Amino acid sequence: MMPYRNPSKGIFYKVFSMLKAHSFFIKSPPILAYSGGKDSTFLLHLFHYLHIEHSFPAPIIFHLDHQIRNNQEQEDEIYNYITSNFSYKLYFVKKKFLYYRKRWVRA
Repeated sequence: MMPYRNPSKGIFYKVFSMLKAHSFFIKSPPILAYSGGKDSTFLLHLFHYLHIEHSFPAPIIFHLDHQIRNNQEQEDEIYNYITSNFSYKLYFVKKKFLYYRKRWVRA
C-alpha cells in the first residue's frame, strides 16, 4: 500500500495515539455513517488513514438517501466520490420516508 498523504495526517496521528489504548477500535471494522458533509468526510479520511498506516480494519461505509429532498445530483456526487477514492464495502441505501410538517394555526 502507498503511504497516506493528506494535510490532516498530523491530526490523524494524534487521534491514533488516543485510540490505540482502546483495543475494540483495532479489532472490529468501524461502520461510518457518511452524509457527504465535512464532518463525515473527515471521519472517512481518518479511518482510511488508520487502515493504511496502522492496520486498523477497513471501514464499512453506510449512506442513507432518505429521499425527502429532490437531490439526486448530490447523491450521485457522494456515490462517485466514495467509489472513485475508496475501495471499502459500501451500503448506499435509498429509503422513502413519509414527511410530515407541522402547521401552526393561529387561534
